[in-house]
Amino acid sequence: MLIGHRQVPFCFGFFNFVATVLPILFAMSLSAQTIEIKLVDGRNGRPMVGASSYVNVWVGGERKEAIAIPTDEKGVARLQLTMNPSEVNIPNSKNNGSIVIDHPVVKYD
Repeated sequence: MLIGHRQVPFCFGFFNFVATVLPILFAMSLSAQTIEIKLVDGRNGRPMVGASSYVNVWVGGERKEAIAIPTDEKGVARLQLTMNPSEVNIPNSKNNGSIVIDHPVVKYD
């Protein structure tokens, strides 16, 4: 393999390629993260499901009220963190108390 004006063995060229691609893939994986929170009953260890099973979360410094996330049939509440403001699916904070939303996408700095 020819890099610049000198001949470089293939293994070093491949290593350079991998060393370039891995950080890019790692950075892409940091762009959006999903957090799963499992809510279980402390008395019997069963998942908490139903109309009254919510997880309250606070993300970042600008939102003062909680985001209430209902659990699914397995007792799991999901929250997605993103750096892209166009992906956010919750309304702006107006200090009106908690909001309830299923699978919220929240901007996090």
